[in-house]
Amino acid sequence: MDAVEKDDIPICDLNVKLTPDERAVSEWDDHHLMFLQAVYNAQQLRYDPLEYDLLSDSMIRLQEYVGIDSSAIHDLIDAGLLRHDTDHPHRLYTVTPDGRTAIGESYRQGVDYGHGAGDLEESSQHVFAIELARQYLITEYVDDPESSVAEVIPYYDLDENRRLDIAAVDEDGEIVIAVEAERVNHDLRRAVPEDFDKMADCDVEEAIWVVMTRSAGHDVLGALNDPLDGDPRVEKTYSPNTPPSQFRIDTPGLTAVFPVEYLRKKRM
Repeated sequence: MDAVEKDDIPICDLNVKLTPDERAVSEWDDHHLMFLQAVYNAQQLRYDPLEYDLLSDSMIRLQEYVGIDSSAIHDLIDAGLLRHDTDHPHRLYTVTPDGRTAIGESYRQGVDYGHGAGDLEESSQHVFAIELARQYLITEYVDDPESSVAEVIPYYDLDENRRLDIAAVDEDGEIVIAVEAERVNHDLRRAVPEDFDKMADCDVEEAIWVVMTRSAGHDVLGALNDPLDGDPRVEKTYSPNTPPSQFRIDTPGLTAVFPVEYLRKKRM
């Protein structure tokens, strides 16, 4: 393998579920359908990392593998079958519910979503952040003989209505570390304090927040300083020039804030 360039290894399967007759009556041609399937497979982490690694490979590579031009991808976006998530740290798309219908993919509880499996209507960007954090916890804690962490479980159900993005548990199944991957949106000042309270209720040793950008880390802290409801969850503030990875906060619902690029560098 040392003699092989990873970039020379393409995805080897698409597994489009539509029959030839179903493809024939679809309003989308085979290249559209193949690209939707490739993106869906990628966001579900179905590919061997040698073929396509969501954590390091742009989905422009999937476009190249399928042989579809950019205008055709824009047609899928305009039709609501595909969503352009981000270009940071690389291009990521997400297949929408209508896109899943177009390729005959349906969510299966316990396989595609649910405890330990995933979230309904989850974006590629969210999957990316959770998988990055999961691998970080394994390297930094599970593989450390001095750590009490025995297992890392993504999408950990606390009860019927609450779920941690990741829980790192000890041999007795007690949660030692809680992780939330936060995408900044219009509901930030309500959603962030709720996630803080959820992690604080778990009485964990560490509560880690994973954010998409450096500025998003400051947005999260700002929402905890000035929540929409209730008292401030965190009193401490930092200059906008301070990298979130250098925050020194020790509260029940927040002990660290890591931008995804920080975790990606730790992975290299």
